[in-house]
Formats: sequence, C-alpha cells, structure tokens
Amino acid sequence: MEQSLATDKNAPPYSSDLVRYERLYYVTAFSPTQQDSFAAINQTSDQQSQPIGPETFLHVQENVHFSTFRFHVVKISEEIQQDQEVTHLQEGTYCFVFQQQAKSQIPNIFAISPATRNLLSFCDGSHNMADIVGKMEKLMGHEHLGEQIGQIIQHLLSIKVLGV
Repeated sequence: MEQSLATDKNAPPYSSDLVRYERLYYVTAFSPTQQDSFAAINQTSDQQSQPIGPETFLHVQENVHFSTFRFHVVKISEEIQQDQEVTHLQEGTYCFVFQQQAKSQIPNIFAISPATRNLLSFCDGSHNMADIVGKMEKLMGHEHLGEQIGQIIQHLLSIKVLGV
C-alpha cells in the first residue's frame, strides 16, 4: 500500500508516509511481549544500567521501531484527527522512534536526528560497540567520536530504546 500510494498521482504527496506512520503506530501501540506474560507481569524490575564496553553487542528493543519520512507525519496526523486542513507539507528528512509504553495503547513517538537513526540501524545485535563507533565515524567523516557515541548509546539504553 505504501509503495502504491508513493506513485499515485491522485493521492496527496504525504499519503505514503501517513500509511507507514499509522502502520508503525498500531504495530507499536500494543503488541504483547514476553514481559507481558503472567509470570513476569508482577515482577519488579531491579535492572541496573549495565556498563558498556567495546565488545558489548547492542540491539533495538522489542516493540521499538524507527523510520524516516518525507513529511512531518506526526503534525499531519494531528491536523487530520482535528479535521483541520493539512498545512505541514514541507518536504525534508523527518525521523521518528515509535516506542511501546507499559500498560498503554498509545505509543511514545519522538523525533530523532538522521545521525541517531543511522546509529540505531547499526544496533541490530550483530555489531558490537567498537564496530558501531567505527561505522559512525566513517559515515560522519570524523574520527574520535567514541565518547560522544557512547553518551548517545547510554541515553538510548536509559530510555529503553536499546538493549544489550
């Protein structure tokens, strides 16, 4: 559907982005995970933040999705829900994370930079921290970014976008 709307001359230019936004919204809204089982639901979380090192393998958490859009679909969706005319049609690069919230059917959606989106794309469980830093340095065309990338990863771990 997304692909067919992207080339449909009669559909609004943002329709393909809006369909992907809605798909990610509803897929993230509430998809039961292993943490939702009866055995785990009453357990308290006593996980401490784990130190990460060069050999730590990182992955995007289950029920966290990210995507890039041509239009600011969050604002467009809000305008459509409020029966307003769609006015946010400035094309650009808009990256969003869709994160399931505990005991809620409304996902947490927030904007990220294209660089953070690239970082998340390397966090697929098959790259360790050293690999990710190397790939990001190459992509950004800068060296010695390990400390800054480490801070970003620590933040993404703390808000449960990433896991180890």
